Amino acid sequence: MIKSFCKILPLILVVAIAGCSYVGTRKNIVSEPTKFVKTGSIIDVDRIKYGGKLLIIPFKAGENVELNDQIDKVSLRIVKGIAEALLEGNSKFQILLDHNADEADIVIKGFITGFKTVPKWKNWFPGKKNISLSVEGKMIDVKTQSTICVFQDRSETSKKEEDHKHLGLTIGQNIGQFILSNDE
Repeated sequence: MIKSFCKILPLILVVAIAGCSYVGTRKNIVSEPTKFVKTGSIIDVDRIKYGGKLLIIPFKAGENVELNDQIDKVSLRIVKGIAEALLEGNSKFQILLDHNADEADIVIKGFITGFKTVPKWKNWFPGKKNISLSVEGKMIDVKTQSTICVFQDRSETSKKEEDHKHLGLTIGQNIGQFILSNDE
């Protein structure tokens, strides 16, 4: 009996330690699935309700994304989508442009983290040709440098009439709706 117990005890300890470490990591998750973006978290709801002068900085190419002209165009479409969603939602944000950017109370900035295109050789063969776009970013209070919200989103399509600029506009609108969803 003691031999059996000595064999089972290490197994029980390993399972207990693994379970405790798993429970500990779950608490560190900042973002959670939301209605509009893949994951996001509103940290300061009151600051969003207050509104203010908002500057949306065009998203930059992320770590594993090759910088090109197409990325710049997609980035501007993301900005347009966020601005449209906030303006249509009658938010308390005043969208600033480049000439008055220094007046900003709040800034939205982010990165394009994924930019999947269809390889040219695949165009010669039938079948689905998926493209995708992934972004992550945050909204920051300029005065306190505190984070107001964080978000990640991804969009994918195989429709021929849709391109990365369309995906960028959709993602931007999703981000704007996510911000407005907590401005009630």
